[in-house]
Amino acid sequence: MPFWIEQQAGRKRTIELDGRALPHPGGVRWGGEQRMETVWLPGSPDAIAQLFGPKEKPMSVSGRWGDAYMAGPTPDCVVKVDGRVFASALEAAQLLDLVRQEGSLLRVAYESEVRYGFLKSFEYGPFAEGRTLARIDWSMEFEWISRAGSPSAPALPNQIGTSALSNRVAILLQQVEVTYDKLQGQADTIRDALFTPVAKLRSIAGTANSVASSWLQRASTAADAAQATIGLTGELAANAYDLANAARSTAYSQAAAIQNGVVQTRSVGGLQADPGLGKSLIVARDSRQVETHAQNLAQLADSVRAATDSAIYSADPQLAYAQSGEDLRDVALRVLGNADSARDIMMYNGLDGYEVLAGTPILIPRSVRTQSFR
Repeated sequence: MPFWIEQQAGRKRTIELDGRALPHPGGVRWGGEQRMETVWLPGSPDAIAQLFGPKEKPMSVSGRWGDAYMAGPTPDCVVKVDGRVFASALEAAQLLDLVRQEGSLLRVAYESEVRYGFLKSFEYGPFAEGRTLARIDWSMEFEWISRAGSPSAPALPNQIGTSALSNRVAILLQQVEVTYDKLQGQADTIRDALFTPVAKLRSIAGTANSVASSWLQRASTAADAAQATIGLTGELAANAYDLANAARSTAYSQAAAIQNGVVQTRSVGGLQADPGLGKSLIVARDSRQVETHAQNLAQLADSVRAATDSAIYSADPQLAYAQSGEDLRDVALRVLGNADSARDIMMYNGLDGYEVLAGTPILIPRSVRTQSFR
């Protein structure tokens, strides 16, 4: 089977490599990776992962072309461009290098495997033993950007940071817990004042983790994850306010205690060690730390909410529900009038395939709707 390279813009050449002109099989490898960030929480055996979507790995291939195998009516080394068969290895290599320089988007196909990307590099030179340009050793590297002709819209939860919210809340909760534990035995009354907002923060962190886990396991839809994330940002902002108020009142009370301690020390006319004063200083410091954590929580809530609003506004998604017996192609056909955008809808909603259950909410972004009605 030939190895096809097709320019999608510019000269739009179609290049066919076959026979001895094919790349060495050792370099023809398809596959990729899942872009992700993993956070290992202190003291926990488990990690939290934020997924950013799949990425295709580059492909580096090499081969050898020789004039002796490219000549004649039935050559063994076939390099064909728009139907024209090249009889010179050097001319064929120069043509591929020109494709690299032009920088057009390429469609590369080998049997059923198809990728879209760019020719990142191309190198060629004389066959090492022959030292003649009648026999060319070459290598090229492709950088892929998509498995489809046009890049798909990113999944909505990846834009709004469902997993990022869970990761950051978990980390900030750990910081609050450390400071909260320091207050035990130092100022139990103040610790009691912080009990309710800290307990609420634990609950929010647990819910955020559940939402992220449900999304990662595809147990929830993009619409559900987006809605839950918006709700969590509101709860987090309110909790940050309560936590800051409790910490601020604590800091004020300890500042007053410190001032009283200083007055008492002055009244005896000398510098004296006051155990109560030292404890007040520690509590005031820790209270300020809690207030700082609360400010970080509020900033996190604001940033995630802003990202959520921006993602939803820019996409302006239409909400549709899958009916009994429908898959995404049927939904696209019913809502948009054609099924061509089913793959984009699948990617946008973060689904693994076209199959959906009846009643599943499906988000259809504005870009897909506009494209369908052109």
